[in-house]
Amino acid sequence: MNFRFIISLALFLFLNFLSNSSRTTEAAPTYLEHDCPNTTLVAPNSTYRSTLNALLSSLSSAAAAGDADGFANATAGKDAPDRAYGLFLCRGDIGAATCSECVATGTRDILRWCPDRQSSVVWYDECMLRYSDQSIYSVMETVPIYTMPDTGDVAEPDRFMQLLGEAMNDVAVRASGSGPGKKFAVVEASFTSSQKLYTLAQCSSDLKGSDCNTCLRAVIANLPQGKRGGRSFTPTCTVRFELFAFYNTSAVEAAPLLPSSPPAPVNGPKGKSNKSTTIIIAAAIPVGIAVILLFVACFWHRSKTTKTYEVVQAEGGTSELTTTESLLYHLATIQAATNNFSHQNKLGEGGFGAVFRVSSVRFI
Repeated sequence: MNFRFIISLALFLFLNFLSNSSRTTEAAPTYLEHDCPNTTLVAPNSTYRSTLNALLSSLSSAAAAGDADGFANATAGKDAPDRAYGLFLCRGDIGAATCSECVATGTRDILRWCPDRQSSVVWYDECMLRYSDQSIYSVMETVPIYTMPDTGDVAEPDRFMQLLGEAMNDVAVRASGSGPGKKFAVVEASFTSSQKLYTLAQCSSDLKGSDCNTCLRAVIANLPQGKRGGRSFTPTCTVRFELFAFYNTSAVEAAPLLPSSPPAPVNGPKGKSNKSTTIIIAAAIPVGIAVILLFVACFWHRSKTTKTYEVVQAEGGTSELTTTESLLYHLATIQAATNNFSHQNKLGEGGFGAVFRVSSVRFI
């Protein structure tokens, strides 16, 4: 036998062994709980059971395709009562391969745990899988609800529970307000200088934001008290907290806990307040100057077109009203005041003619 052939065959068998070993030693999904509602029983050879098998196969294929972003729903069968609805939801921080493995496991386990039920749910740490003979798409459900506490008690329980309440409120708001598609969020908060609190919230991706928020509030209210960790979940949402990083921190960016009393928001579009103030001031200055100039111009024009009058105290204590621009008198008045331009009253000659003395006469 050729030595080179033997070496090649040995290398091939070794690599094949390593490949198979990696597959068989891959961590199986962590089972949490399952629910088999007491509904109408399904016979093993019924049409609905055949429809259900096709539905679960479709869900497993969707997860294996790797393009479902951790969520997919499917329908099988034409009409009730043989029509089946199903979906799966993978945890928001896991990869496509882990999601696919979890869903495939769920499609096998759910028929083993609930072999004769028309609707069932199974939860793992990595995913959730469910089916029903009724439409379950975009339907929020808060029952059944399961709570799983850690066994260890936390130090400083009062302070811890206050921090946990703030963190859970924050992560619920982020998950339910993330818009269409994946409704998933993680939030971290410092419990001590060397210890962090890690929180996670997720809803079924087909829920409305308001329904997601309602569901999360329900499971948060059922979280264990005074424990180092725990989780609570329903068929449509889940929350969890721990004092260790239980999710893939390299796959998701955890948001820091928001302040418990954030400053009041500024009205109006963000980042435009200073610009608006500048525009108002810039517009007010030239308008003010224009008003002042207009006022001055009007005052000056009025002073030029209107005679200015002064009250002059005349002999005998009476007041005479005169004008500072020009004094116009009747000829008869002037003749009387100068004794008909008498030579005796003539004082001399000026640039504009003769100058006469005026007798004490009241001018009208």
